[in-house]
Amino acid sequence: MKNSRISAFLISVFTLAILCSLTWAQAQEKGGDPVSKDTYTLFASGDTALARWVHNGYYEKGPERCLLDLKELVSGADIAMTNLECVVSTRGTFGDKGERRPFLYRGRPELLDIITEVGFDVVTVANNHSGDYGPDAFLEQLELLEATGIAPVGGGRNKTEASTPTYVQAGDVIVAFIGLEYRFPRFAATDTSPGNFHAKEYSDMENALKEPIAVARKHADLVVFSPHWGNNWTEAPTEERRKLARAIIDMGVDAILGHSAHHIHGIEIYKGRPIVYDMGSFFFDTVRQKRLRFGAGYLLTFNKTGFTKLTIHPLHLRSNQTVFAKGSALERIHKLLIDLTAEFGTGVAPVVEGDTLVFSFSPDPPHKPPTSKPEKIHKTGQTRKLPEELRSRKTNVVFDAPPKWTKGFDAIPLDNGVTIIGARNSEAVWPRRAFTAEIALKVPGPIKKDHWEASIKGVQRGGEETFVWRHPIADGGWLPYIWESGQIVVDRTLVRPKTVGEGTYDLYWRFENLTKRTHAVPINNVQEHSEGFVHIGEILITKKDIPSGPAGVSWDGKLPPKGEVHPQIEPGIPLWPFFAGGGALLLIIIVVVVVIVRKKRAKKKK
Repeated sequence: MKNSRISAFLISVFTLAILCSLTWAQAQEKGGDPVSKDTYTLFASGDTALARWVHNGYYEKGPERCLLDLKELVSGADIAMTNLECVVSTRGTFGDKGERRPFLYRGRPELLDIITEVGFDVVTVANNHSGDYGPDAFLEQLELLEATGIAPVGGGRNKTEASTPTYVQAGDVIVAFIGLEYRFPRFAATDTSPGNFHAKEYSDMENALKEPIAVARKHADLVVFSPHWGNNWTEAPTEERRKLARAIIDMGVDAILGHSAHHIHGIEIYKGRPIVYDMGSFFFDTVRQKRLRFGAGYLLTFNKTGFTKLTIHPLHLRSNQTVFAKGSALERIHKLLIDLTAEFGTGVAPVVEGDTLVFSFSPDPPHKPPTSKPEKIHKTGQTRKLPEELRSRKTNVVFDAPPKWTKGFDAIPLDNGVTIIGARNSEAVWPRRAFTAEIALKVPGPIKKDHWEASIKGVQRGGEETFVWRHPIADGGWLPYIWESGQIVVDRTLVRPKTVGEGTYDLYWRFENLTKRTHAVPINNVQEHSEGFVHIGEILITKKDIPSGPAGVSWDGKLPPKGEVHPQIEPGIPLWPFFAGGGALLLIIIVVVVVIVRKKRAKKKK
């Protein structure tokens, strides 16, 4: 009896030891000391925009709904990354991107819940929207990401930091990530200012990447390059970009995961290494443009020697929600990826496995192992919800007292408790250019029941042309769901009018209830245009004597004194002498050619 008790005790101790060992091993895989296993997985996705109308979806239905369908796939990967196609911040103002009608994406801090909810570990910030609101906003985004445990790639407080690889550890494998943007030198980090790792595509990219790749190879088992390259809405990479991608692989990169086009592109396997030219879009507020709604999630299997498999999960983007593609959407994505890959002519084709497409490969030749560990390593499984003190920060469109520019404006109370207390906008703008507008509102407190947004309408004086600009309040900066009683909220937006003729346009503003398809109405009907529109100012649409960029962004938007040219415009040089001289020269050339031809023909006849 005694021996049986001892045996039972020993068995219990042995079993407990095994259970403790397994528990310890699992804990290590979530962020403790390195634990070896055969293979790991990296989930990667394209453009994720946490801005604009995403705020409405977040406040109405919560962050869980946004990526709920994909949570198991994303959180189940050892590393998960996406491209953060916006700036998450409460600071800054409209940045000059060098574009006529720029899209500017800024999201509030709490919207990071959407990606922390499913466990993303890494985001690339080197793209054409991270600098939309200037360096202060960019710096705050870095602060917020650090607070959530998410590692940024391709951006930093200076050029050195922006170009330094981000090292992420999964078990006993260290993966280096390098991000780069090529179109917006205005967003580039410098020796003394924050921003992106930037280089011009093709001409400068190889040289810019030499040192970061060489450094990454010393410290990491694998190197991933994730560029924001190419134009929007393209169907395939150019031959020049394909040549560049293969050169980058030759420099020591194990996988290229591109983004920018909003469209998925074909896959190329070069020397046993995957090149995903464009991962398409992953999460957006509106998905009506072209084939943006057809996306994909990319699950790469890897070990210490390289990536060995790519499993593509077709995705269907809806407004403020992404789900697995089914039915006709699934068939469309399969066909796109198979056909676009076949166009490369490499003889590599994916295998259909259920709803997914699978590429299998092995690196040839494998890279040499790293010689030392990096100073800073980001461990996976550290992602957490943003702390309350950061998520509750007020955006800089919220004031305790009315701005000085509201003086002299007759307050207009609306029937939903909001009062318009002031407005201002750019005085002039070129046709088909953007301009700034601000409408100051005294708010009654939160309005959570319905979905409200604003419209600005322009009506041509003495003409019939009009335009309408619909937008979330302050482009999502401080929506009615989170208003506080007595606050002054400024609906600051960059108006993008459609093509209209030159002339003076009266501007009107309206507060719209999209849930009930109604609008707020001025209580006293003073200055009302029609159907709830309130007159807020006027703007001159003209090309004469003003700069051509976005008014209030690339220039102050003010008209020059009467009879003068705007100081930012160089006095014009009359072009008619050049055209006249050029025309005369062309006529002389034509006459001489005709004479010569006739002489040659005459000689032949003789």
